[in-house]
Amino acid sequence: MRFAKTTQMLLLLQGLVLLEVVNAQTGFTSLVCGAPSDYISQSDGISWTSDTAFAPPISKTFSLPSNSSLRTLRSFPPDASRPSGRSCYSILVPFGLSLVRATFTYGNYDTLNKPPVFGVSIGATMFSTINFNTQDPWVEEMILNAAEVQTFCLISMDGIPVISLLEFRPLPPGAYNHASSSLGVALKKIYRIDCGSEAMKNTRYPDDNYDRIWNSDQYYLDASTSSTHSITHDLNTSAVADAAPMTVLQSNRFNFRNQSLSYSLPLAKPNGKYLMNTYFSELHGAVGPTFKLSVNEAVLMTVGGLPPLSVSEFTVTQAASWWWNISLLPVSGAPLINALEIYETVQLQHISNKKDARALNLIKLSFNAQNILLDWSLGSDPCFPVPWRGISCDTTGIVTSLDLSRSQLSGDVAGLFQDFTRLEYLNVSGNNLFGRIPDLKGRFQSLKVLDLSDNQLTGTLDGFATLNLHYLNIANNQFSGPIPEKFDQPGLVLITLGNPCIQYATNPCPSVTDHKPQPVGISARRSGHHSRSLVVGVVSGTLAALLVIAAAGIICCHRYKLQRELMDASEEGSLSKVQPMSWEQRLTSALGAAAGLEHLHRGGDLKTIHRNVKSSNILLGLNYVSKVSDFGLSKPAVHAEKTDISTFVRGTAGYLDPEYFNTSQLTDKSDVFSFGVVLMEILCGREPLSSDCAPEEYNLVAWVRPALINSIPKGDTSVVDKALGNQFILQSLTVVANVAFQCTEKEGANRPTMTEVVRELKRALDIEYLLPSNKSSPQQCVRSIPKSINKQKSCHFAEIYPSLSENIRPIH
Repeated sequence: MRFAKTTQMLLLLQGLVLLEVVNAQTGFTSLVCGAPSDYISQSDGISWTSDTAFAPPISKTFSLPSNSSLRTLRSFPPDASRPSGRSCYSILVPFGLSLVRATFTYGNYDTLNKPPVFGVSIGATMFSTINFNTQDPWVEEMILNAAEVQTFCLISMDGIPVISLLEFRPLPPGAYNHASSSLGVALKKIYRIDCGSEAMKNTRYPDDNYDRIWNSDQYYLDASTSSTHSITHDLNTSAVADAAPMTVLQSNRFNFRNQSLSYSLPLAKPNGKYLMNTYFSELHGAVGPTFKLSVNEAVLMTVGGLPPLSVSEFTVTQAASWWWNISLLPVSGAPLINALEIYETVQLQHISNKKDARALNLIKLSFNAQNILLDWSLGSDPCFPVPWRGISCDTTGIVTSLDLSRSQLSGDVAGLFQDFTRLEYLNVSGNNLFGRIPDLKGRFQSLKVLDLSDNQLTGTLDGFATLNLHYLNIANNQFSGPIPEKFDQPGLVLITLGNPCIQYATNPCPSVTDHKPQPVGISARRSGHHSRSLVVGVVSGTLAALLVIAAAGIICCHRYKLQRELMDASEEGSLSKVQPMSWEQRLTSALGAAAGLEHLHRGGDLKTIHRNVKSSNILLGLNYVSKVSDFGLSKPAVHAEKTDISTFVRGTAGYLDPEYFNTSQLTDKSDVFSFGVVLMEILCGREPLSSDCAPEEYNLVAWVRPALINSIPKGDTSVVDKALGNQFILQSLTVVANVAFQCTEKEGANRPTMTEVVRELKRALDIEYLLPSNKSSPQQCVRSIPKSINKQKSCHFAEIYPSLSENIRPIH
């Protein structure tokens, strides 16, 4: 009820604004875009109002050269608050039957000689695409019978949209009945021709009370012998539904030799559907001639027996081609015509789900965050023709995703939990939201992903217990109390870091003494640079499987206890006794982390991109089994088929995917790049960025990448970590080097998937286990057999690893 009253008030205000800008001409709205002040046209007396009060706030004005037919223009440069590229006027297209005309010009106002291309929309429908490469200036005119007020918007495609004039003209009731909101059809003007006008001039207001512009037919007439005839007294127009002006109807064109009369008119869309209005009047005091009307040699109708001094209007529809050759073929007497109009019929786009539109407008009114919601124009459609910022919709106009992360929203979080039809994804992380989660019982049952991290939210987690979530991130808030038992279920990703008052008593952290972690070499110096292995850690919990991400709170608990243990060990002087990891141990850990990322990218109902893969986010447990941790920057995709997500760039220097950094398009291949950097760390034993190295060695990827394919396969292991002491199989090292090289390709499309990475790392580990080492006896094929392989066998090299030269190859 409150929303209905608010909407009525807003529409009333819009109506008052509309009354202020209508001119002396009844119902006319005439905006001159970019002009500093109002003025009255000397040629027709139309009062023009500056658009300053109604233009979007992010725009610029320009004056045009004096030789231009237009005076000014307004441009709409790109801005982060309008990622959809939509710029909408605050004055609304009125409901009812009206003519909307917009005039655009480029005129090289910016001296760049780069004519832009952009779209024009009214409400949810994209009516046309303006392309100044083919025409400048450009006029678009639409006739629509709107059931409600709608916004007029320009949508950026290639370059900066511009506009010079915007006009709304009311049309008489009953006219142009093919423009029907109930039928979902509007009319886009292609031609409006005054046939028989002797002067090469246009006819408009005041001769046409509705300010339609009628062009002289001398622009379109085929070369033929024809004459014009005109009268000054009024005609009987009772058969004219569309109120063509009397001035136009008082003249006609005819062929005095009783031959055909033809017009050739090019059309823009060969596959469109067009409507043609034709006006015929007998201006003499006798019964009119009989003739046939054809389009492209197809006879559409026969006209005959027109009463004296009367007008008849005929409407026909016809499929399009590139040209319409309109011919009047004589039957008896000289064919004649007074005027014709051709319109393209435009199917109106159905609007967004009204319940969802209402919910979004309530959010807009609740937060009034102009910096983010400039793209949320009142009266515009949330989904069509392009969605509002942060919104994704399905083809029926139902909002499925809402991402307002880091949008400077400030207020009670309850204002965001409006009633949506089928919202699946909600991300409001990184704002200044406070308060408690409202009662969600029976609501948001379709919601799968909820990210509330980095706010100031309070209360318990009980409000989430009625949801069917796959992913819940509440990191860095002020939640308290125990984790509900419902969260102890397979398939749920729960991130609770940074909420110190959340109680994990229902799933207490096991003591570190129960699972003694085995520290591995941390910052052990070697010649030239550090030997840095994966950070030590322990992860466990009832939801743990291959990848433990559902018990993020438990991860935090273990990390704290582990850090305490390492501090104690350092104080006791025992940290210096830590031994670096062997090549087998490094491979085992890398394979576990790769399998975890593969599960993220492919497993379950929810595909997730980690976005911060690095060595310090890979924790090691017993036997060097690794787990991926720290999902504070992870980005779930709502739909499994969605492979790229537009985001603010986040990550860690040295590991960040350059393609993601340049385009802001996050994909699973971004994780692959970061993991490739981790593999390089494992190979070389140093950080991705190191100021302790020579300048050319500062960036690990740039320095070592050429050696991965040019040196290591040939036996040159000078870039390999000296701490390994040559205790590795060269073929195994070569496989990992090749994987690291391809993971760090510049373009994501050229990188392998994590599934391919897992397969190759398994192969590298198999080689390490099953092939003879350089220090083993020539007869011994197996250097180190895992417990799962209990049979040692003396055999030929190819029996252990058949077709080795074929298997160890680059990933394609």
